[in-house]
Amino acid sequence: MSIQYKYIIVDDDPQNNLIVKLTIKKYLNPSEIQIFTDPVEGLEWIKDHYLHEVIKSKTVLLLDVNMPIMSGWEFLEEFEKLDALVQIQFFIFMLSSSVDDRDLERSKSCKSVKGYLVKPLKKEELMELMGGLNL
Repeated sequence: MSIQYKYIIVDDDPQNNLIVKLTIKKYLNPSEIQIFTDPVEGLEWIKDHYLHEVIKSKTVLLLDVNMPIMSGWEFLEEFEKLDALVQIQFFIFMLSSSVDDRDLERSKSCKSVKGYLVKPLKKEELMELMGGLNL
């Protein structure tokens, strides 16, 4: 039996969010997919839903790097201030159209980030990502 994950997508691009959502739905068995175009709202939602209770399944967070209001890096800084019991419930992947090597290197230096994916999310990348989580 495969593990069923929850998914949170934080990206200011509604078109990309639709692509990611449809890709996840087509190839995986998500129990839930939450989408936020505003990273502040996404962070608040995580605080509201994960801070006061321990969620029994892991959540995959796909986080855009470049967003107005709050960048993915600023989001991570705030996320890493949350209680450790919240943080351990997440697998975070940066999802970006940026091919800037500095973004890739920065993602490797963040303890919370498990990987860096380039938009648009492709089936092969998604399956590789999920295979790595099941190890």
